[in-house]
Parts: sequence; C-alpha cells; structure tokens
Amino acid sequence: MKNRTTFLLATAAFTLFSNTTSAGLIDVPYTGTYNEATGVEAAGDYDNIGGVADVGVFDLLVGNNVFIGSVKTPNDSSDFFAIRIGPGETLIGASLTWGTNLDPFHPLFASPSPIWTLEESSATPTIFLFASLSPNRSTAPQTFTAPSFSRGEGVYGMTLGNGTFARSDGAPVGYSMNFIVEGPASIPEPGTLALLGVALAGLGFSRREPH
Repeated sequence: MKNRTTFLLATAAFTLFSNTTSAGLIDVPYTGTYNEATGVEAAGDYDNIGGVADVGVFDLLVGNNVFIGSVKTPNDSSDFFAIRIGPGETLIGASLTWGTNLDPFHPLFASPSPIWTLEESSATPTIFLFASLSPNRSTAPQTFTAPSFSRGEGVYGMTLGNGTFARSDGAPVGYSMNFIVEGPASIPEPGTLALLGVALAGLGFSRREPH
C-alpha cells in the first residue's frame, strides 16, 4: 500500500507541477549521462532533488541520454524525475536495462515486480507502461524497449518502481535507462543554397547543349 501511495503521490505531484508554469520543477545540469549516486540530489536519490515537494527535470540532448540509478523496497521504492524535450526536437525511443547488479549469488526477489512508465505532462494517455519488469528471482539484467512512439517539445514524467523488490542480500536493484532524441531537420546555410542553385542552373544549361 505504501508503494502504491508513493507512486500516486509522485504522479499527482508531477501533473500539478506541469500545469502550473513549471512550478516545483528543478532544472538539473545534464551532459548526456546522469547517475543519481553521484548527482546533485541528497542521499543519492532522484526523488530528493530540490526537496520532497519538487521534481528534478533534465533537458535531454540530441542522441542518447542515459540515466543510472537504483531502487529498493521499502527505503527507496521508486525513482521519479522529469525529462524536457526542446523546440524542434523529438523523443523517439526509450529502453531500460533492469537489474544491472544482479547475478546468481545476488538474485532479485520481487512480488509484485516494479513498473516502468513514461507519462505525458498533461491529462493525456500514458506513452508507455511496463507492468512487470522481471519475474521472481531473476539473476541477470533484462532489457526492455518501449514500443515505437514520437513526442515533441514538452515535459514528461518518468516513474520506475511501485513494487516489492530487492536483491537477495537486501541491497537495492540497479538500472540504466536510455532516451533517444532526434534533432530538427537540418536547414542548409544561405551560401550552400546559393551554390546549389548555381549547380542546378549549370545542369539545366548543359542539358540544352546540342549533341
């Protein structure tokens, strides 16, 4: 019940913030890779960025964007943060490697398993949702790839957790997440356009030459 409540509160908080001129969204410096264990948040947890009432938001870059973290019941039963897509850019994919620190000596015990979801920044449908990331007693990392989707400029909320899980030794379960962003279509420079025009004109002239 506690995990479900945490998830619902995080979702409600994100929906509230996204509808109030970004109030409560804390911009986090981002260079393409971010690890919560060494980031700006307190106690190595995405949920602590800016404080309990705030949500960290990351401006994604064109290309691959990696986020690394870990979750564990009951101390850190979910991770929640927001991603922002800039003007002219498009979010076109996402994948998750779940259980990066699992092995035969430290398997996962989960019942129920956590979920992974990406939400729109308003009251519109979920972009994707994996209801169960791993079967009970998993011993190896598993990779999950979101179904094909495309989202433009905006802020989106990511949640990973909402289950009962930990390694067999009680340690958190690690993960690595990736978001793929496509940039705007490139526009040729004025000089390039001029050269292209000259080339096309020359091509047209050569075709009119008698043979």
